[in-house]
Amino acid sequence: MRFAVERVRRANIYYGWFIVAAAVMGMLIQGVIQAHSANVFLRPMTDDLGWSRTDFTWAQTMGVALMGLGGFFVGGMLDKHGPRRLMLVGALFASVSVMAQSQVHELWQYFLLRGVGVTIGSLLIGNLVVNVTVSKWFVRNRGWAIAFATTGISLGGIFLPPLLARLIEVYGWRTSWIVLGLAVLVMLLPTALVMRKRPEDYGLLPDGDIAEGTVSTATTNSKRPSAVSEEQWTRSEAIRTRSFWLLILAFGMASAGTGAGLLHWNAFFQDSSFSPEIAATAHSSAMIGALTVKLFWGAVMQRFHARHCAAVGFMFTAVSTVGLVAALNAENLGLAYVGIIAWGLGFGGQTPLQEVIWASYYGREHLGSIRGVAMPFLVIATAGGPQFAARLQDVTGSYAPAFLVFAGGWTVAFFLVLLAKPPRHYVPSTEPQPVLVS
Repeated sequence: MRFAVERVRRANIYYGWFIVAAAVMGMLIQGVIQAHSANVFLRPMTDDLGWSRTDFTWAQTMGVALMGLGGFFVGGMLDKHGPRRLMLVGALFASVSVMAQSQVHELWQYFLLRGVGVTIGSLLIGNLVVNVTVSKWFVRNRGWAIAFATTGISLGGIFLPPLLARLIEVYGWRTSWIVLGLAVLVMLLPTALVMRKRPEDYGLLPDGDIAEGTVSTATTNSKRPSAVSEEQWTRSEAIRTRSFWLLILAFGMASAGTGAGLLHWNAFFQDSSFSPEIAATAHSSAMIGALTVKLFWGAVMQRFHARHCAAVGFMFTAVSTVGLVAALNAENLGLAYVGIIAWGLGFGGQTPLQEVIWASYYGREHLGSIRGVAMPFLVIATAGGPQFAARLQDVTGSYAPAFLVFAGGWTVAFFLVLLAKPPRHYVPSTEPQPVLVS
């Protein structure tokens, strides 16, 4: 394994960019099996099996909750052992569980396969594992690296929903699960073999720096932080800071609405008298917006604080959500497409901005453990959002009330993230204290 890194180094290419490429694939597969596929399979499976949308969504809710609990343990394992073995195990879990969904007849079977099997696979191949790894390979160029890595989420959402919708139409949803599971295995196994724990294990420094305290000639004049200047926090230190909990609240609010949108916008479009193909294309349009804005934020984060960027993204998402709900209620397809693209532009920066904030606030040394503590809270919010939307839809017959609530949540997140200022280690004063003489 070290030989591969050495060959890349001799070619004068920083291996960290191969880590980013592998992260793109991991995020793409996780996004497809965790969110984008469920969006497309929701209507065919519930119609065929006689389930309610709340029934279907419970598996998603259970899975995301399990992912949060598992993240607490996986974060520590990641810091200790690195990502490669975790991703290999995750590839097998994900592939087998996805294919096995083709044999589902009872709701408990779907809960077991999607809520447990797919969740374990997603946890070991996606967000936490790959983004923490990328953050360990980059400091100064972290904004760009994370932005590129998270494009995988959007790429999967652009191409897969229309393809899956067509596959389901021609071959049915059972065959489509098998095809998707095989594709997951073929794509993930080589991806996992590329991953490495951290650059120091191979005689390298983050960002391709050539010596301790120095940087490559291309970035000598950069004023951005380097691995030398970045503060490192332990897990116990991080959880005692005010910003830690404010970030959890802010991104938890945002994640609830994002999770609901990724699962339910497709059904909302179909409820508004639009065809499944139009609904799938609308979902892809949102992902095109999300992909575009990730690269935009990658550039902007090189000049502006990621916290301020996140605040702008939250408010934009809140406004676009209200506009999209109005367009769908009016069954105006043109305005609905504008709204769904705007929504994608709003939420698309959420993942890269969040990852950069966590890493820049608390450093990379114990980042897996720190993110592992935050993850249960964030994913419980992500799990609760789709369930909340499904219940309101079952009761009221419309998704509109739920998404207006989510718009309010993004507005609250706007204020919370602005309050979450970068923490600072307390350094006792070394100045001599005056002696009081009585």
